[in-house]
Amino acid sequence: MQRKLSASMSALLTTITCLILGGSIFALYGTVLRPNTFRTQATTVASHFLTAQVRATLQATTQALASATAFQNLYMRTVSNQPVYSDPLNEQENGNGNSSSSQTSECAFIKGAYHIFESERYLSYYCLSPVGTLIDFAFQVQLTLIKGDEGGIIFGITGTDTNLTNADYFGIDYTGDYSLVNESNQQFHILLHRFNRVINTNPNRANLLTVIVRHGVIYLYVNYQFVDSFSNTSYNTSGSAGFFVSDYIDPTEAAFNNVQIWRL
Repeated sequence: MQRKLSASMSALLTTITCLILGGSIFALYGTVLRPNTFRTQATTVASHFLTAQVRATLQATTQALASATAFQNLYMRTVSNQPVYSDPLNEQENGNGNSSSSQTSECAFIKGAYHIFESERYLSYYCLSPVGTLIDFAFQVQLTLIKGDEGGIIFGITGTDTNLTNADYFGIDYTGDYSLVNESNQQFHILLHRFNRVINTNPNRANLLTVIVRHGVIYLYVNYQFVDSFSNTSYNTSGSAGFFVSDYIDPTEAAFNNVQIWRL
């Protein structure tokens, strides 16, 4: 004989059954469905983030390559023109007669090259080209660092030897670093200082240095390759130009050949 449940007992069992089923469904949602939803959302967010990051990286790389190509094209267009001044610098009779000296420094033609010496620590010594004031221009010279610390191109020179009001130095050293330094009113400002593999660091091996100044922007090249640029209207870039060496630790000597100058 079957026993019938009372109405109250039936209601109780129905409630318990609903609670059990509800708890199971809640447990299923809490342990499987909801975490899967979170994982799906997290995966979607990560995917969007990575996609945006990759897109930004690709965009930055593309822009950098486009800029480097434009700067390289600027160099090729510039040097394909006839320079306003050109001198192999192999002897004094060829137009550059700026030989000078002091107790610790000297510029002189020696064995087919224009040599600059500096033997006093923390000093630089420069000698000028005969072209005069340059505003928008390109200046290129072959540099061989024979010994010591640094040599390169000096430009934007204003003032006198005893009262130099402005000068910009683009130099390379024996470690493969290049630098762009501004000197104004006896204060030095390091604008750029980086390493670049295109610089030949082998002893007594030449490097071809080029500075292009156009509308206040300085473009730097070594061995026909673009290496860097700098733009800041607070620094002067127009004036006389020439060659320099710097003695930071050791006495420095550099030989210069094949100078060319273009007015832009």
